[in-house]
Parts: sequence; C-alpha cells; structure tokens
Amino acid sequence: MLAQITRLYRAYNYYASPDKFLVRSALRELLDSRRQYRKALEVGAGIATLTQLVKSHAQIETYITSDVDESDTADVVCDAQDMPFEDQSFDLIISFEVMEHIPDPEAFISETARVLTAEGDVLFTLPFIYGRHDFQDFHRWTEKGLHQIFERHGLAIKALRKRGGTGLAMSRLFVNYVHDSVASRQRQWRTKSSHTKLLQALMTLALVPVNMISWLAMFWDKIFDRDSANPLGFVILAHKPKALKASS
Repeated sequence: MLAQITRLYRAYNYYASPDKFLVRSALRELLDSRRQYRKALEVGAGIATLTQLVKSHAQIETYITSDVDESDTADVVCDAQDMPFEDQSFDLIISFEVMEHIPDPEAFISETARVLTAEGDVLFTLPFIYGRHDFQDFHRWTEKGLHQIFERHGLAIKALRKRGGTGLAMSRLFVNYVHDSVASRQRQWRTKSSHTKLLQALMTLALVPVNMISWLAMFWDKIFDRDSANPLGFVILAHKPKALKASS
C-alpha cells in the first residue's frame, strides 16, 4: 500500500506541479537532444522525478544516479562535496534542487568541475524565492552570484532560465508553509516513517485546490511578471570550456 502511495506521489509531483512543468520545458529547451553523451551523472537523485525525462530526451550511453542517502533510485551513495569518481569521468552532470542543501557549495561546484570532461555540460536547478525545506537547507543565490560561483571553478553559464515569478513564488510559499507545519519535522533527509509518508500524501491531496491556483499564478507571471525579480527558482546550463581547468 505504501509503495503504491509513493508511486502515485511521484507521478503527481511530476505532472501536477507547475514548477516541474517549467523545469521540464527548460530541460527540453536547453539540453541538445542531438548531442551524444558518453556518461552522465545525476547528483542527489532523490525520488528521481525527472530522471526518465533526461534519459528519453538526451542521447546518453551510461546514466548513473548518486545520493547522500540510500534509496531505491541511487546507484552510488556519496557526498556531493567529495565524489568517489575519477577526474573527467562524465560529460554531463545533472542536479535538481540539490545545491541549496550542501553546506559547502564551493566544494560541490569544484567536484562537479573536476569529474566533468572538457567541453562537458552541467544542468542544475535550484530555488530562489522558496521557503526553508528538508532536513538541511543552507543557501540561496542571485543570478550574479550563480555566475560568480560557477566561473570561479572554470564553468561558464551558457543559459539561465527563471522559473515563474512573484505569483508562483507566493503560492508555493504557502504550500511549503503547510508541509513544514504539519509533516516536515523529520530529522533525516527522507522520512522512514510510514505514518509521516501517509500524512504527506494526504496533505498533497488536500492542497490540490492551492495547486490549481499555482497554475493560474504561473500564467499570470508569464503575462505580467516575465522578467521577475522574484522567481521561484532557476534552471542553469553551464559548460566546461576545453581551454579551462577547474580550480583546485
């Protein structure tokens, strides 16, 4: 029963979230479906909501998932600040909503640059106007700050897309508030409690009307707040130029 609820939650999270819709749209736009990647790494795979989309959109021979905690989606359990991979092991590195949870983001970007091949690509998403969430949550970045931290490690941002604007951010802040108030008191990355998982699933159903408002807010932003100073988050495509090496 719990496994079925988990699968339904993952499906709902993929299809019903306007934020995931924006991420999927940006992913299809930014990742060149004609390019062939020899080996890809997804850091912090979590519940792997977008993994299959990446695999189906990009031409990837080998796809490896990693996470800081054991799960049914992680091929490798490791710390993103100290990855157990050789230099230049991957030509595509992906991370969805992970960077804000890492105590030392400089180490994370340095490791990303180290294990990335020359002329390899990096696709990251991360929040901006979004409440504190999960067990650990340390950072938020502006556009200028993102350019600086990537460039310090030899990675050039080729494209940066905003996810929504003020309206979408406000609606998701309310959802975040409800989750944090009711069922997000876990002391580890992913709750192991069946009771808490069930409670989160029931809350998701109860918040369906708010989720519908989020879709309306997203369309409002597209019309009235297109270049918002308050986006929900960002999608970044970065590149490691052949002539540059990552900082040590």
